[in-house]
Amino acid sequence: MLDDVKFLSIIVTYNRWESLEKSFSALTKQSYKNLDIVVVNNGSNYDVKKKLKKFFPGVANYSVINFPVNIFDLDNLWVLYKFVYNSAIYNRQYDYAFIQSDDDFLDKDFYSHIYESVIKNSSPGALIGVPFDYYYESEKVVNINHPKIDKLKEYYSGFDYVSQFMSSYEKDGLNNPGFSYVLRKDILIESNGFAGGTSSFELHQILSVLPFVDVVISKEAKMYWGRHDSQTHLELNNNCFNETNEFKKLISLYRKKWLKIFGNKTTLIFDHYMSYLILEENLKNLRCGIKQKSIKTILFSLINLFNNKSFWKKIILLIPKKFIKWVNELFRRK
Repeated sequence: MLDDVKFLSIIVTYNRWESLEKSFSALTKQSYKNLDIVVVNNGSNYDVKKKLKKFFPGVANYSVINFPVNIFDLDNLWVLYKFVYNSAIYNRQYDYAFIQSDDDFLDKDFYSHIYESVIKNSSPGALIGVPFDYYYESEKVVNINHPKIDKLKEYYSGFDYVSQFMSSYEKDGLNNPGFSYVLRKDILIESNGFAGGTSSFELHQILSVLPFVDVVISKEAKMYWGRHDSQTHLELNNNCFNETNEFKKLISLYRKKWLKIFGNKTTLIFDHYMSYLILEENLKNLRCGIKQKSIKTILFSLINLFNNKSFWKKIILLIPKKFIKWVNELFRRK
């Protein structure tokens, strides 16, 4: 194999040496060798560079970017994405970039399969492998995507891929963690990095990057996403963190772009998807508010639910068909 495509492989870490060791080790064992590995240390309380040097003395193709303090602010997540996540993407020579958290890791042939897909499909704008769930406590691997992957094609125009993803999201859509896509350098830079200056890493890519590039699914490229009790999103859920306002900002930001490029009909897919995400966000927060006995959270969630079309569709679906038939007959009587 000719290693003529260079991949920038980024790991973002903060105070999780055991999982970082696993994710970094997976990169050092890749069968594809043309990698530029960058570990971004977001203010860990130990010397990441020294520890990597000690445990991986024979590895040379990596560098460490250090932030002296942890950059994380719930009210301004865009700061984390813009300065920490994007810290490695400028002023480097590479063709594609991929970013992961320190509790995720890749199969040893991940980049080999991605490379094959790049060559076969003439350097597409974005590629995605198959995400597996890895539970650290039990060391169990769960493949929730296998039946869904079998239904998917290898190559999609960006809009077809995103439309398929959005329209099937509630039923059998591909589980899609934020750290998923291998992006071509020019696409990544033009998009202002991984989150485009927004506070939603995943939605920026789904709404503003992928629709406008060709997307390839590399079904043999396996990615393992760590699941454990100390995950950040679990902590956020327990604290009733609500992204509704951020979702609404993204709707305002990206809907006009869709309307201009794809037309009126396609925005129905956009609106349906965003309405569903907001519904799920507020149902989650309603449960959290009840659990935490927070009147403020409960009221905020209820107000957002009552203003959500998808919520009322779900309510209607709960009404028994016999009752609907009875109401229809009642109104038909003279």
